[in-house]
Amino acid sequence: MSKRRKRSNLAGRHPLLQRGREDEWRDWPNLPTALVDDIADRLLSHDVAEYIRLRAACKEWRRCTADPREGRNHLDPRFRPRRWIMLSNRTDGDGRRFLNLSTGASARVDLPELSRHHLEASAEGLLLLRDKASHAARLLNPLTRALTDLPPVTVDLGGAYAVWRTGPFQSAARIIYAGVSDETSPSSVVLLMADLHLGRAIALGGGG
Repeated sequence: MSKRRKRSNLAGRHPLLQRGREDEWRDWPNLPTALVDDIADRLLSHDVAEYIRLRAACKEWRRCTADPREGRNHLDPRFRPRRWIMLSNRTDGDGRRFLNLSTGASARVDLPELSRHHLEASAEGLLLLRDKASHAARLLNPLTRALTDLPPVTVDLGGAYAVWRTGPFQSAARIIYAGVSDETSPSSVVLLMADLHLGRAIALGGGG
């Protein structure tokens, strides 16, 4: 009889919540909020994946820490998986395997968004996606699963630099580079696209 393979992901049970002998039990969920904040900040400065595990382990800890998928946190630099890369774009259902370049840790993450999008590029660990139906551009944080809709893109053919404008994503243009700048609030996203018709590169920039 074959053994069922145990799935590994970021939301595994946190060891602090595993109870040992009765005399060793501690009321971990009801730690002071200030202490949870301090622990969360230390984990977040090391790796966003550890922060995600902390929030997944306990409802009370999740309640008193910032949600990476809420509002402007989508592009918050603290929550970007800069050290993580996707090992392969091959389909394994909705799952993809990621590797931490600093620690060597790996994680399998379910990303159903990839079935509806083309993967165009990556920027600081974020995945730049293009909707297969509408060609809308979006940024996906593969660890937090935060999805950020970018303003519609068109190319101003009168100059080498263009801004986000109303209109569909130019499917004839191939994105060859994506970057995120934190010098503005909210953060700005810059794309470098190769126009297949004109045979030249065009830079586009805009707020997230």
